[in-house]
Amino acid sequence: MPITVSYEVEQQIKLTLHKYCEAIDTADFDGFAALFERGRWFMVSQPGSQPVRDWLDERIVLYDGHTYTRHEISNLSVRPTESPDDVAFNCYVAIWQDLPGESPKLMVHVRFDGSFHRSGETWWWATHTAAEQYAGDLSGHIKGGLG
Repeated sequence: MPITVSYEVEQQIKLTLHKYCEAIDTADFDGFAALFERGRWFMVSQPGSQPVRDWLDERIVLYDGHTYTRHEISNLSVRPTESPDDVAFNCYVAIWQDLPGESPKLMVHVRFDGSFHRSGETWWWATHTAAEQYAGDLSGHIKGGLG
């Protein structure tokens, strides 16, 4: 009998992805970095919260403490793996910037792929990759762009 992913697990993964979006959109860098306490974010080479926090401090453009971004997730798929304590996921993310006095603009559209690992009752981000599908001008959000 195949391993299935319960509705509750799907909702926990969805909530974590929403926390990701909210934290970066509200410039809650500590909250964002904490999501990767036990995993690796695609923009850094080392696992853990501190490399993520350092990258955010060095690279994210702030406007009086705001990012003016809106990360929107769609087409989330959470799939079982061989272990009941691990799941794989993918989704699409559109990242908009809405600077005061300007029209909102789509900066980038990516596909996220990754995995989560359960420890106790908590699902922790384990792996995370992003495949760029469209990239516009990211200079208002990330110093030096995605590269």
